[in-house]
Amino acid sequence: MASPPEQHSQVVMTGSITERNADDISQFLCDMVSGGVVKTLELDVSAVSYIDSFGITALDRVMNLLQQKNGRLVLSKCGPVVKKIIDIVKSGAHRGVFASRSELDKYLYSLQSAFISTQVDATA
Repeated sequence: MASPPEQHSQVVMTGSITERNADDISQFLCDMVSGGVVKTLELDVSAVSYIDSFGITALDRVMNLLQQKNGRLVLSKCGPVVKKIIDIVKSGAHRGVFASRSELDKYLYSLQSAFISTQVDATA
């Protein structure tokens, strides 16, 4: 019997990805991938307004699972606030600077708040 074709799946994310919901999001997405047919998982994050270190960790879990299955995670329509945080985390600019995860989250919050404020001021 032939194996099922590889699939591209898209999930539209909304709101915030934080400590409150990161585990649930990660579990939901990992369950999608665990079935074995999803090879490319696209997360449309255009409506995500905030992400903290727990959210980044949740996305990392999903990405690692997909990589183990020779798949990939794609973030599409990444707005400037989320892109800025992902760029900071990806660059490692935060490593070794903070004494706790809570301190890191406060820093990420201040960055996102300042960025949003700048965007609002620029359009006024």
